[in-house]
Amino acid sequence: MARSLIADTELTAYQTTGTVTADAVNVSDNHYLDVTGIKDEKLLFRLYGGTGAGFTATFKAGDFPAGAVGDLDVAVAASAIKVICLESARFKDDDEYILIDCATTGTATAATIEAFVHA
Repeated sequence: MARSLIADTELTAYQTTGTVTADAVNVSDNHYLDVTGIKDEKLLFRLYGGTGAGFTATFKAGDFPAGAVGDLDVAVAASAIKVICLESARFKDDDEYILIDCATTGTATAATIEAFVHA
């Protein structure tokens, strides 16, 4: 199973324009975010439930001591939007990836994940 890379968007203070890339939720292969070289440990995710059954995103616990807290499950209903801010220390693996598993009880039609990092 090859995970899908989530494209991150850099946020800059007082930024008024920018291109945001929304990645389609992939419940078959799941996702990862490469945090190599990111300046700040804080990450912002925007999850959209789409028009289907919605989905649950599981941010997998990382390899470092903060990962002992465990996974974080975020349920997103159809047509709902959830925005969450995470510290990468809890979720980062030693390969600098954050793994995100997605699951749904139906079809996650048009559901998306967006990731934002500090520039």
